[in-house]
Amino acid sequence: MKLYKLVFAILFLVISGKTAIAQVFPDQHFVIRGIDELAMYEDSSVNISYNSQTNSIELKEGFTQGFYISKPLSFPQKFNRGLPSWNGHAPEGQKSSFRVSMRFKMFYGWSKWVTVGFWDKYIWTYYGSTVFDGGKVSIDYVKLDVYVSEYQYKIEFKRTNKDFVPPSIKQLSFFVSDSKTTDEVIISQLVEDNPPAIFIPTNFVYQYGVDPVIGKRICSPSSLSMIIQSFGYDVDTYDFAVRTRDPYWDIFGDWPRGVQSASEYGLTGSVTRYRSWTEAYDVLKDGGRIAITVGPPLFSGHLMMLAGFDENGNPLLHTPARTDGYGIAYDKKQ
Repeated sequence: MKLYKLVFAILFLVISGKTAIAQVFPDQHFVIRGIDELAMYEDSSVNISYNSQTNSIELKEGFTQGFYISKPLSFPQKFNRGLPSWNGHAPEGQKSSFRVSMRFKMFYGWSKWVTVGFWDKYIWTYYGSTVFDGGKVSIDYVKLDVYVSEYQYKIEFKRTNKDFVPPSIKQLSFFVSDSKTTDEVIISQLVEDNPPAIFIPTNFVYQYGVDPVIGKRICSPSSLSMIIQSFGYDVDTYDFAVRTRDPYWDIFGDWPRGVQSASEYGLTGSVTRYRSWTEAYDVLKDGGRIAITVGPPLFSGHLMMLAGFDENGNPLLHTPARTDGYGIAYDKKQ
């Protein structure tokens, strides 16, 4: 199975010239993959079966609701920012979905469960909490007011008819970091990082040409469509965008949903961060793919496919917002 990664942003390693007044914790990433690891980390479950053919957990035959709760999990170092994502399956055209919640070990004990996302239909009467004492989930991004190291998953499975195809999960990913690492980035180090040349071809998608109504909003699914097509899959970008759209928040750029939507094509991915261009190059060299988000001052917020690097180490991007956006070289100083 081929690998791709959806990236929250190209956010880089910091070596600050400021006087250190507090420890900066490192980036950390933990992934639970397949039924063996899901079983290893299970705390409890109801109406859930382990499917060895799909290497996933799913709603048990004959039931319309069930859940899986992981054991408490922990990172070696503390964090205050988190990027959850997952790979699973829900049948298109049927009300059969799963919802992912998390909670965190705070100074007062465990927080309440907060919703970090769902796939794909919204079939619950209540979305769930997104704010708790000490933190919140900003749509798909965990922001904590304090540093913690422990967390836990709860996956709820639901279908409105027991004869519908059961929803399933095969991978849970959580990438965590320290907000100080991003806030104190040293731009000169990024400019001087010059990876070797590489280029990933694909079928170009111009987002405004996909549809006159949603075209201006679909840079994320358009970029993901190019990523999937670069592996040789046929993708109808309009249909892909419509399914990727988060019906609760009414956005097309929900990062975990983008990862999940691509996983319906058999790809494996996660939302993560890279702190150097060379780190991103290594992913491309090893056969992976990266979609990056770029903010001010270059864009107010735009997602593109990282196509590679030119002979000078500048990033090459397939940017869906331009008719001539195939393989555009960007100056790293921007």
